[in-house]
Amino acid sequence: PPYVREEWAAPSGEHRLPQFAPGAEEYGVAEAAVSARIGATEEGVTHNKANRILLDGAKAMGYAAKTAAQNFRVPDDEGAGWSCFGDRDENKQGTLVTYLLDAAETGRCHFI
Repeated sequence: PPYVREEWAAPSGEHRLPQFAPGAEEYGVAEAAVSARIGATEEGVTHNKANRILLDGAKAMGYAAKTAAQNFRVPDDEGAGWSCFGDRDENKQGTLVTYLLDAAETGRCHFI
């Protein structure tokens, strides 16, 4: 949220990281690169009944509500909502099948 980024960027604050300021181009470029690499998108997301009710109810009450980006190769796959229990098909495009795989394939890493 913007208030967290403001705290991180504050020149008199604990972190002093101006690249995190809301609207900072550097942050936007980095966020877009990460989202692209892990395939995060709102497109094709299928909500279960509980999430659909929550989303519709929030909108009906005037709250800002939207689908969060998800990083699945096949977002509407039947097993997508169960990846927290394991993902043998590597549908979830998390660190294990993106960044760690990239590092291992390029040799630009050392695993301890």
